[in-house]
Amino acid sequence: MRLADKVAIVTGAAGGIGFAYARRFLAEGARVVVADVVDPVPAAGKLGAADRVLGVRTDVSDATSTRAMVDAAVGRFGRVDVTSKGAVVAMTRALARELGPDGITVLFLASDDSAFMSGQTLIVDGGSVFSTL
Repeated sequence: MRLADKVAIVTGAAGGIGFAYARRFLAEGARVVVADVVDPVPAAGKLGAADRVLGVRTDVSDATSTRAMVDAAVGRFGRVDVTSKGAVVAMTRALARELGPDGITVLFLASDDSAFMSGQTLIVDGGSVFSTL
């Protein structure tokens, strides 16, 4: 197991690719924080291994919520070794037309800000951050 004794936070982990990331990190031996704006507790339950999984409701576009996510991870597992950004903003063609070019730019900036806030929180605490977009 390549991630034995590591702690991973996965945002957007209540479903989709974020849930797949969380499942894989767990399979590789990590303790996993399932973070999502949608209630993450059911997804955490589906992963099993209750002693190695923590569900934390998190809005990655909000600095206070992001800080609380990191605090919960450290409080439960003692540290954070890995973050994985699975949180995304879904956009339909109808929404794109409604928002227009300026609205879409703001939406993507908000998504980028979420990665920055998560990373900033960890860097301040002495961690290392990588992001896959």
